[in-house]
Amino acid sequence: MSYRELRAPAALAGLVECGWTDTATADAAHHVLPDGCMDLVWTGAELLVAGPDTVPHHGTRTRGVTVAGLRFLPGALPSLLAVPAAPLHNRRVALVELVPGPAKAALARLEEGEDPVAVLAALATRLPGAPPDRSVAALRGALAPVALGLPPSGIARSGPWARAGTGWSGSGRVERPPIPGTRRASGRASRSRTAPSG
Repeated sequence: MSYRELRAPAALAGLVECGWTDTATADAAHHVLPDGCMDLVWTGAELLVAGPDTVPHHGTRTRGVTVAGLRFLPGALPSLLAVPAAPLHNRRVALVELVPGPAKAALARLEEGEDPVAVLAALATRLPGAPPDRSVAALRGALAPVALGLPPSGIARSGPWARAGTGWSGSGRVERPPIPGTRRASGRASRSRTAPSG
């Protein structure tokens, strides 16, 4: 994989941790470790809301296909979408099912080949909700990892937490009630923060 993180857009300071792109260098299985965050993800074919995950997410990647996203700070994306986070745990949901108007406008731009991170950033400013109160956002950020069963710092980038299937959890997939009127999106979407091989 060829993964890189991009500086959060200035207009989304305090809401977005970073932008990212990830280009597959081979056809392969792809494993994403949980981090308590939510992302807007463009897979090259679908525009999705991802997470927050409490278990590793497994999918597949196709050589040469670039996936791009915006990783939001805990609590930010549900507030902007005006939907609760709990029904989105461990799911990939088509954004058009949550906010049809903004999603369709963004999809048109993405399908025309515009820069996906820039399109996602513009989309985030047009979502129907409002940014969370700063004090509430800070509290959510502090509590999110523990509430999701993650290590207190969110996700470690080394050591035992960095390996999928070790350390926390072990209880398997956490099922949540579906959002009315939506279907489960396909598992092809992926965020980065992947599990190391070996």
